[in-house]
Amino acid sequence: MLKISKRKDNRSKYWYIRGTYKTPDKVFTINSVSTGKINKKDAEEFLFNFQKKLNIGQNIKKITIKEATDKLTNSLDQSPSENRTPFFLKNSNCIGSTLIEDINNQKKEELIYLRYPQGTEVGDLIRKYKGKKFNSIKLEERKKLSSKYNTINTSVIRPLSRLISFAAENNWCKNYKLKNLPQISMRDKDKYIWTKPEVVKCMQHTDHEIKFLLIFLYRTGARIQEALDMNFTRCNPEGQSMINLDSNELNIFENKTQSWRNIPIQRNDKEPELSLWHWLQKINNREGYLFSWRFLGQKKNTKNGLIPKWREMLKFAGVDQNKKRHSLRHTFASDLSNNGASTNDIMAVGGWKSETMVYNYAKVDKERKRNLINSL
Repeated sequence: MLKISKRKDNRSKYWYIRGTYKTPDKVFTINSVSTGKINKKDAEEFLFNFQKKLNIGQNIKKITIKEATDKLTNSLDQSPSENRTPFFLKNSNCIGSTLIEDINNQKKEELIYLRYPQGTEVGDLIRKYKGKKFNSIKLEERKKLSSKYNTINTSVIRPLSRLISFAAENNWCKNYKLKNLPQISMRDKDKYIWTKPEVVKCMQHTDHEIKFLLIFLYRTGARIQEALDMNFTRCNPEGQSMINLDSNELNIFENKTQSWRNIPIQRNDKEPELSLWHWLQKINNREGYLFSWRFLGQKKNTKNGLIPKWREMLKFAGVDQNKKRHSLRHTFASDLSNNGASTNDIMAVGGWKSETMVYNYAKVDKERKRNLINSL
């Protein structure tokens, strides 16, 4: 039986838990576990919750992932997707029939490979580096892998962890933790954020189309394929043009979420080279796509390919070759954050669906950190 008491030597002001508790297999002794509470009533409440946790795992009722997911879904007001309960957990027979109590970090890995089979972008990349230590991989490859690991953490590991926590509360499994896959450090992520001087340097290059692509991504935070799909003649379901120079706005179709988002076009007469509005005004052909490339890898082995031209521009400007197209999406979120935009604002403008993703993209620069500290 567990009880609370004070230390005899009076070296601590907190109440401590002491005593024994039994499981079907063994008797355990607890000599001294601090409650962290000074008030006796608070300490007794802590003991009650402590004993409740100890009882979890005894006489476990066997339940499958599908059954637990259904029960979790029914217990929530929102839809399963809003609660990170993915469709595949309960609708894939080979996964749904797995017992909750059988899930561990090894089983987690099996579910990841089942969720992302060979032939998928995520699946192929994680298989390529299977068994290798994350920090031993080259920085540029680690950056790519980190992005895929974030996808897996969001779509598999965190939903499973949420499900395990719910199941443990109902005595369907032990209360244990699944490890998230590692991601690149914030210090390394900062290396990929574009600075305004770097963009200005690239604007001195002679190739107008690659410079226009840079400005488009810099001012909209669009993904590369979203930019390449921009078309003067295409409209959204409400009949609004993708590129509307009368109302100075863009309607960008997100391939990833199959939805639309609106981006206002800002006119900047002081810096016309960095103004997307001025670039769009210069275009004579308003009956087709903005760019000649249809996808990222097109003509990649020729001097007219997007990737070779991009590398040539970076080399000309003396900019780090790791500054890829998607880095501008991180830059866009970071610039919004550093200019006072709220998380909800950034989600709405950039098309991110969760605060977690915004935190992954938006970095606070050193000057803003300094100003925040100085304001105390």
